[in-house]
Amino acid sequence: MEQLSILSFKVFEKRPDAACRIIKVQVIKASECKRAPVKQFHNSKIRFPLPHRVTKRRNAAVFTTRYPRTHFA
Repeated sequence: MEQLSILSFKVFEKRPDAACRIIKVQVIKASECKRAPVKQFHNSKIRFPLPHRVTKRRNAAVFTTRYPRTHFA
């Protein structure tokens, strides 16, 4: 809970203090969640694809005749 309130303050940092009031912080069940951006994290099979890969030095060749490709789409 403490970390959540700190995160909330970071979100509101550009607002004046008088404009930001946190009324209530509580833990709710996944079925009670209403916000779509938060609901997507309730899926246990969520994936975070990495379309822009950077090769690690241990796998990279020292000398090559091509420019490196980092975008695989």
